[in-house]
Amino acid sequence: MPISQKKRLERRQAVLQCARDLMAELPYDEVTMRIVADAAGVTPPTLYNTFTTREALLIEAMSEDVFKLTQAVADSQTRGLDRILYFLDLATNLLMDRKTYAQAIVMVTTANLTHVAAQLGQRIYMEILSVFTTGIEEMRADGEIEDWAETGPLAIRLNTLLNGVRTEWVAEMVSTEHVADATVFSFAAMLAGVTRGEARERCRALILDLQPGLRAPLPAP
Repeated sequence: MPISQKKRLERRQAVLQCARDLMAELPYDEVTMRIVADAAGVTPPTLYNTFTTREALLIEAMSEDVFKLTQAVADSQTRGLDRILYFLDLATNLLMDRKTYAQAIVMVTTANLTHVAAQLGQRIYMEILSVFTTGIEEMRADGEIEDWAETGPLAIRLNTLLNGVRTEWVAEMVSTEHVADATVFSFAAMLAGVTRGEARERCRALILDLQPGLRAPLPAP
């Protein structure tokens, strides 16, 4: 008897969760498709037929995480700068205790991807970009963005900032203790130059509050 659609979806979710759990415990190179298949209780051929490659499997797991975050932001009914800051908080907490998972994501998203994995990566990029775009447009509607600042380029730069802080954390240039503050500081520092009114004052307040804890000794000349 063919497997039912419900069972197929349940099996898919179980496989994705196994992949997340394994990549949160082990280095990416040690998490083979066979190990994931064994942990999920499926055969390697079934796993390959469903996800095609290990990279596609990881990006699919990540995409579900991101879609849950963006849905949570939408459900929160936050607006403008609050929308952006709330997303940053959720995204940081998602990876805080899963550093090897974050390392795997950085490795995969900076590598030459298969067509399937590249398509999934583009979906993730656009999903995150939509959060920043909506937040910026809401601030614009409230008179909190300078008229000369264009939404598209600004949203793209915010997305780049998010990836940059994550990469610095994985490379241990930013400690786990400070990654959340470093993320908010980076966003506040960029937005302070293009916002006005209450949003600008909030960005300045965040910078003043966070920068003492992020100070590092300057390199010797």
